[in-house]
Amino acid sequence: MANGYPCTATTIGLSCIDSHAYLLHSGIVWCRFMRLAFTIALLSLSILIDLPAQIVDSVQLDSIEVRATPLRSTIAGEVNVHWDNQQLVDLPSTNLSEVLQRSGTAFVKSYGLGSIATTSIRGGSAEHTAVLWNGIPIQNRMLGQSDFSLINPLLLDQVNLQLGGSATLWGSGAIAGAINLQNKPRFGDQMKLTSMSSVGSFQQFGQHLRLKLNGPRWSSSTTLFHDQATNDFDYSPYNGAAQIAQINNHYRSTGAMQSIFHQPNAQSLIGFNLWLQDTDREIPPRTSQRTSDARQVDQFIRSMLTFNKSTDQSTIEGKVSYFNEYQLFSDAQILLKSEHRIQTATAEVNYQTKWRKALLSLGSTHVYTNAISENYANKTDETRNAIIFSGRFVWRKWHLQTGLRQELIDGSLAPPLPNLGIRWVLSSSFDIGGRISRNYRLPTLNDRYWHPGGNPELEPERGWSQSINLTFRSRSPQPLVKYRVSVFNRQIKDWILWAPAENGVFWQSHNLTSVWSRGLEQCIEFSPKVRWIKKLYITHQYVKSSNQIALDIPRMDKGQQILYTPTQQGGAGIDLQLHNWSAAYRHRFTGSYAGINRQLTPYNLGDLTICYDNIVWQLPTRLSIDIKNLFNTDFQVIEDRPMPGRHYRFTLRFNFTKTRRL
Repeated sequence: MANGYPCTATTIGLSCIDSHAYLLHSGIVWCRFMRLAFTIALLSLSILIDLPAQIVDSVQLDSIEVRATPLRSTIAGEVNVHWDNQQLVDLPSTNLSEVLQRSGTAFVKSYGLGSIATTSIRGGSAEHTAVLWNGIPIQNRMLGQSDFSLINPLLLDQVNLQLGGSATLWGSGAIAGAINLQNKPRFGDQMKLTSMSSVGSFQQFGQHLRLKLNGPRWSSSTTLFHDQATNDFDYSPYNGAAQIAQINNHYRSTGAMQSIFHQPNAQSLIGFNLWLQDTDREIPPRTSQRTSDARQVDQFIRSMLTFNKSTDQSTIEGKVSYFNEYQLFSDAQILLKSEHRIQTATAEVNYQTKWRKALLSLGSTHVYTNAISENYANKTDETRNAIIFSGRFVWRKWHLQTGLRQELIDGSLAPPLPNLGIRWVLSSSFDIGGRISRNYRLPTLNDRYWHPGGNPELEPERGWSQSINLTFRSRSPQPLVKYRVSVFNRQIKDWILWAPAENGVFWQSHNLTSVWSRGLEQCIEFSPKVRWIKKLYITHQYVKSSNQIALDIPRMDKGQQILYTPTQQGGAGIDLQLHNWSAAYRHRFTGSYAGINRQLTPYNLGDLTICYDNIVWQLPTRLSIDIKNLFNTDFQVIEDRPMPGRHYRFTLRFNFTKTRRL
């Protein structure tokens, strides 16, 4: 809580507790969590490696993979971007915000190394990107957004980014895009251990271990990680000033993820996923401050049980999840210590069947959320129920996808959410697609119940979005050329903002404005015949996201670009490989955009990665160096939040693989 209103993820306040007792309890609980993860891993090892002799006669089943549902995995007529596990491992990224930045698909609003990182996709706010773990939303229910600095990509098997409105599929908040974090099984007879260690500037240290144990009927993946840094980089507080070292910016994050899948027969799959994480970070001062004692702790347990049964004609899938999330924010300078806890239970079932050339799906989702906060007048809970229908039809070169979602929120009907997507495949090298959808975002718990300032009478943000996408691919694989261009348009009414209340004593949430977002996205990829050049690419984004109603506070004229939304962004990259050496260069340009008090200057950033692969002690080994901000650019993403100059990270990776013939 700051200035009477919750403006960022670090300003949520709840009841005060004794810090020593809290830390002791957290340490005990975390040790128990880690023991649980190691116990599960050891049990998996005993199941998968010390198999009884009679298993030699068993039949090896084909590998199958878990998907949210086929109808949700891709959207006809819209842009879908995928990163598999190998791409995530090869990218020298410690959190998902770095992956999104390098791809050029989103503008990442980063407060600095180890600090909060949110996204703006196609001119939307941070609350307009749905983030899902195996199809279950994980956005903070009090804020309605996700902090991407808390998501380690090395925990995941695949990341899918769906651009455009997809509220029909994923519900509230999926206005600008949806990001799905996935765990997938691999059945077989293999054990694989991956170890990654990294050291870098500002006393950065990281360790990552992943053990995969795959049998004919069981698949287990155990991942442990630890990252820490002091992040005491030098910066100039203002133009012409001498450089000073950043203070109060230590960062530590430890986590574990366990995935176990069992395949009783060729048609069935049972899965269990557990995600544990503890992050403790200091919050540095703004450039206008001399010191800071602020600190934030984020802890969570996320668990999920899944079931999938498939036949040639139909599939039924069920999911049950329970999330328990905790946050502590403290600032000794203003004698503030506050906490909050959120518990979320979700149950989902989906039935999918083939009918002639159509794929039809009917699903139901039930979500219960409970939040405890001294800034809420009472213990607050929320219930969301939804019925979702989807259909995909294929006729010759036409692909049609449609859907309808109806939600019931605490007993009140939400607006129905239809969508329609079309893809026309003219040839193997050219296709065109389009999509129209109705989208909405419910007011967050803070928007409605925060005291003072919450407004229970808020209306949901709502509107329509449209897009057209053209894709060209060369028919010859060498050289391979791929070009994509997308045009999008979106109108959102009843946009929620916080502004001073009538008495001027505190800030209050209101449906203050409407925002019109439209733009153009382009991407061209080129793989030449030159042996040592693997790929070249160039991206460009033009986004105009303008306020449609003049406001006094925050001061915004009609037609003005909304805050922290650059109009122009661009990127370019090249991947090289020669024998055992490889290199990748990524360049990003971000145009000028408005902050709260001033215009932020445009900036260019370059990142260079150099890798060397070899066999050491009969183990495939990679040594890499990652140089960020290669040209030592002085820039800020968030007003008065300094960013580091040129800095480095060295990473050493070993892979141990053992295949056992069963």
